[in-house]
Amino acid sequence: MSPEVNGEGDVYEELLSADPVDYKYYVVHDGSTYRTVVLRVTSKLWGQKRILGAVDPVPDHADRITSLMDRLDMRAIGVDLVRTDDRWYAVDLNPCPSFVRTGLEGALVDSIESALPE
Repeated sequence: MSPEVNGEGDVYEELLSADPVDYKYYVVHDGSTYRTVVLRVTSKLWGQKRILGAVDPVPDHADRITSLMDRLDMRAIGVDLVRTDDRWYAVDLNPCPSFVRTGLEGALVDSIESALPE
């Protein structure tokens, strides 16, 4: 079932009073460092998803995501954040994001190659 504002589903979470924009953090460890790209995207809750453009990552958000990756021994992740008046919330975590239109394709290849046994 596609998500929608005040829609029904197996799990219900009260709608946050947030802008209808998701900040999609894509993070890849390329074998030597973390590479982060953030895309502003219209929320699927408000209709068709559209990429609005890239923005600089908030350093604290990137640090928390990479810390999570370290604890879970992950090489790549996607995390969606939304902003309310004065707070940020993680609303989705994807361990296998597509990385479409992120420019991280080379970092993904490097990550895979660096993880292979010699």
